[in-house]
Amino acid sequence: MKTEPLKSTRDEKFVRALVSGMSQHDAYLVAFPRSKKFKSSTVDVKASILAHVDKVSERIRDLLESAAEKCVCTLAERRQILSEIARGNIVDYVVAGPAGGYVEVSRDSKNTRALKSLKCRSVTTGEGDGKRDAIFTEISIRDPHEAIDILNKMDRVYQEQVKISAGDGLVELATAIASGLPTWTRRKSAKNNPP
Repeated sequence: MKTEPLKSTRDEKFVRALVSGMSQHDAYLVAFPRSKKFKSSTVDVKASILAHVDKVSERIRDLLESAAEKCVCTLAERRQILSEIARGNIVDYVVAGPAGGYVEVSRDSKNTRALKSLKCRSVTTGEGDGKRDAIFTEISIRDPHEAIDILNKMDRVYQEQVKISAGDGLVELATAIASGLPTWTRRKSAKNNPP
């Protein structure tokens, strides 16, 4: 739910100061300058009360969510980026022409996020009238296996395995806890419990 700016300009100023990273105490002092005369504990109480007013807390939540949406990739965006990296292929960027092959990367190129580096250097060969300039292009792509691994982790494809490598007593304890038994009693060994 997107809220409108608060009717009280001081409350809105408090919210914006709080969302910008100030503490409740400092945000209250910015929004209510006369409160600088108050005891610090009084400012803390008033700031806390204001922050918990329904309209104010909703506005804080909306502004924080809005800021987060702008800063953080969504799950779908992250999957799209990783999928582009996983699908990247060197042949997507090499074009064969009549004079040989060349590298072409443009806005229309597929899976450009897979590109790790693109380096060009110009080299002059020959002397005198036989001089020729050549451009060498070196291109490398990201490892698609890493992107696939991250995607698999995001989708929880891998199963976690728990291994217990300890004495029988610990295994029995783990079994008792896993089965939901309220208590676990220790077996007495033959040494401690003579007949």
